[in-house]
Amino acid sequence: MPASIEDPLSYLLNCLPTTFRPKKARNSIGTWYIRWPTICAILQELDSLAHHSQIPEPSNHLGESLIQYLHHLQSRFSDD
Repeated sequence: MPASIEDPLSYLLNCLPTTFRPKKARNSIGTWYIRWPTICAILQELDSLAHHSQIPEPSNHLGESLIQYLHHLQSRFSDD
């Protein structure tokens, strides 16, 4: 992430494709396998710190529903 980006979380959220139909968006699916769970972990930690003043336990299931959906899209579009 470039240091010139003041709000990296908002920047990444704004990079989410609005549709997966164009080829460019389909090609970006792989990057979201890494980005999305990381974003979810950051948001969970921020929420826990704001509401509970404690750091949450790490989870391997953060953002799992979107990851499953992306996997489904990737397999569907690879057949095209």
